Amino acid sequence: MDLAWVIFWALGISISTGLGAYVVRYHRDLGLPILMTFFAIYIVGGNILVPRLVSLDMAVTTQVLTSGSIIWPFTAQLSDMINEIYGRNKAYISIGMAYLANLMFVVFVYTAMQATPLWDGPREAIWQDYFGVAPRILLASGISFMITNGLDATLFAILKRKFLQWERNAPWPAFLGLASARSTVTDVISQAMDPWIFLHLAFIGTMPESTIVAIATGTMWAKIVLSAADVPFFTAFKALTRDVKRDF
Repeated sequence: MDLAWVIFWALGISISTGLGAYVVRYHRDLGLPILMTFFAIYIVGGNILVPRLVSLDMAVTTQVLTSGSIIWPFTAQLSDMINEIYGRNKAYISIGMAYLANLMFVVFVYTAMQATPLWDGPREAIWQDYFGVAPRILLASGISFMITNGLDATLFAILKRKFLQWERNAPWPAFLGLASARSTVTDVISQAMDPWIFLHLAFIGTMPESTIVAIATGTMWAKIVLSAADVPFFTAFKALTRDVKRDF
């Protein structure tokens, strides 16, 4: 297993988790915009990285997937962090604002494409090929994002309302176990659905169904593994903010 990508992956998640927990705990009013900013960064970053395919060695499996898929599962964790403290409606707003940020980035790219480049043709062709994502791909990504993240936020809010009082009074081992279980269930469901929705909307009719199924299956398992790896970070966030006021 190549540890280089794991180190950078863990660094990024540690920053967003640690800083998010600190601000939520000591400056609760600032916590929401900061978590929303991290959420938008991960959404836009994940979509910027989509065109680059990589072979990812995750010890238990090696899969070919887009490099954006490496960080994408943590978008569900950030949605959970917002939902945990500020409630379901704020999570929905965060999802909408993150999608708007991604849409604005796409508009900026197409705006830049209209200007005359000064570098040579081959470099411009590479740039256009990388950033000039087909409208169908963008639409598929947006629809998949809204469905899966909306489902994640809804399921998480239901489980939070059902078990939060129990968690508050539970001893630490039970508290951490309940926190991990709640995040794992919602994130695995949403991340498992994402590749099937996206790939079918993006490529149905342009490649064989067997190819779409093969890619979706590999991506699904990779995202499930990465979602499971994300869970300790959410559990740490919950532990660090255990006595912070929760909204529903």
